[in-house]
Amino acid sequence: MPAIPPPNSWFENHIKVKDRFTSKIIPFRANPVQTRFRQVINRHRKDNGGMIRINVLKSRRVGISTYVEMILFKHVLLVPNFEALVVSHNDQSTNAIFDMFRLFRDECQLKREERLNNRRGITYEAPHRSSVQISTVGSDDIGRGGGKQGLHLSEIAWWQSAYARGALSS
Repeated sequence: MPAIPPPNSWFENHIKVKDRFTSKIIPFRANPVQTRFRQVINRHRKDNGGMIRINVLKSRRVGISTYVEMILFKHVLLVPNFEALVVSHNDQSTNAIFDMFRLFRDECQLKREERLNNRRGITYEAPHRSSVQISTVGSDDIGRGGGKQGLHLSEIAWWQSAYARGALSS
């Protein structure tokens, strides 16, 4: 995997977000919770040889999902053949996450040629071939095909059944 620039500086230079109070599009600036989350990620990467799995129990609206989506977007944009999957608990949340990825893509100065995608996702053309798919738990096509290097399971507590919670454990 190629070297990737440090996250917060890259995010602050390339990512814009929608301010939840004013709805204005603004450059990303990490809040204290996101800064602490980045420290936890770095510690887990160091302790586990680069691989991480983090379960986040948090209050709402502190920016963790935004931060995770930025990490996935950055990898999909910069790392060839990187595949990511985001699974949310309902269609409204899935659409909101997809809108977040579209905003990141649209406002980022770095561009790649995209393949037309009729699902909620972004797929880059060859030779890069990286992609992210945003799905709702219970969808028939969730996680089918390929090997995912990035995964965000959002709002698992709200998933409807024990089957759904176990469906992506393999």
